[in-house]
Amino acid sequence: MDKYELIKIAEYLHQEAFYANCYFEIIQQYYNVRKEYEQEYQLSPAFYNFVLTALQKACLIDVAKLYDKSLNTINIGSLINLCKENLDLFPEYQEQSEIEICGIISPVNIFKTNIVTSSANSI
Repeated sequence: MDKYELIKIAEYLHQEAFYANCYFEIIQQYYNVRKEYEQEYQLSPAFYNFVLTALQKACLIDVAKLYDKSLNTINIGSLINLCKENLDLFPEYQEQSEIEICGIISPVNIFKTNIVTSSANSI
């Protein structure tokens, strides 16, 4: 396996997670604004219930794809295993340091290939 295949698999799983999150956000919006649009909802409750059910199923299916354990499927577990099997595709740490960005001190890893990554969540 080369790094491009691994990246392709990671991008696929990221896209599935993104879709699941989009469906979830739409479902959340539906529940948050339902009271504001009660009159519209009452015009066709079957339609709105059908749409909500479709969104819930789509969200569930996309999340299920991420964790599917069927043979020959691409899932989060298989991505982790592929990463473990191909550690040579990942750069080695040269040193760990800290940097300050916008007043936030964040640990960073400086790789031998001069790639710098940050573990800060709020940059």
